[in-house]
Amino acid sequence: MSEFVVGIASDFYDSEGRTKLRALRESFLDLPETVRLVTIEHPGKAYWPGLLTGIDALVMGGSLFNGASLEGVDRLSAICRFGVGYDNIDLAACANAGVVVANAPEGVRKAMAHTAIGFVLALGHRLFDQDRAMRTGNDWAIKHEYCGMGLVGKTLGVIGLGNIGREIVRIASVLDCEVLGYDPFAPQEDSHVERVELDELMRRSDYIIVQCALTPETRGMIGPERLALMKPTAYLINTARGPIVDEEALIETLQSRRIAGAALDVFAQEPIAQDNPLLTLDNVILTPHSAGWTDYYAQATAQSVSATLASIAAGELPTNTVNRRQLIESGVEPRYLRYSA
Repeated sequence: MSEFVVGIASDFYDSEGRTKLRALRESFLDLPETVRLVTIEHPGKAYWPGLLTGIDALVMGGSLFNGASLEGVDRLSAICRFGVGYDNIDLAACANAGVVVANAPEGVRKAMAHTAIGFVLALGHRLFDQDRAMRTGNDWAIKHEYCGMGLVGKTLGVIGLGNIGREIVRIASVLDCEVLGYDPFAPQEDSHVERVELDELMRRSDYIIVQCALTPETRGMIGPERLALMKPTAYLINTARGPIVDEEALIETLQSRRIAGAALDVFAQEPIAQDNPLLTLDNVILTPHSAGWTDYYAQATAQSVSATLASIAAGELPTNTVNRRQLIESGVEPRYLRYSA
């Protein structure tokens, strides 16, 4: 094959053709001159086969990629997720077509851990309450009413001790708080976190950070029964995936003030509907699934994606392959092998 063609989803660019993330405007991907970049029109909900003709690898964000996306597509060899989550990609369908799926967790680890801790500190010091009070003129005379509980001597619970969760624990270990962790799959190797069952974590924690992957087992895992276990003074932070938390139950919990508040970067439906009751509540911080976007995140993720593409173009399995097991189980020869010298 004379050239290696990489398709970049159009939602990475603004109306003037510049990358939306400013840190990537000088250099988006670091690839050899033999690689040609083409823009793939962002499909909206899900990719369809006609978009993927003539490309060897796709760099994508959050749209769905399923078995139907691969029908009649015989050249595509790899999908590179610009980020860490891949619940929007059918790993088995890709493996059955010989397509490698890889993510880019390096940039996300620190950026999202800092985001989660930032939410904890903003909630614990009631920064957003104080900001709202200043803007409405209710500031100096009643500022004592916005005294926060802080983090010193409090208990922080982390649900999910993977790449990002472990970084949260590392940071929290120097913030003079007790750290609890729940993850039935992570090795018990960190002395900075007390491993407990999920219900115990929900009961004991003053701040709860949801940072696990979205799987069939975790979907709806934080439902009404577990929300009811939380202290009335506690806060919930979700920087993982919206469907892990039962959003209707959370809204009801926040509306009735059964917990102190929440900070959410992710939602059951994205973009969030404009009639979602969360938008009317004053005890929740909302960000549009972008709170972790920093210059460091953008550059480190682009470097990771570049390394993945270089591996594929050289006929090698990328380090960050996430459907490795499915590729083995499928028995299908991976298409990246066609690029081997």
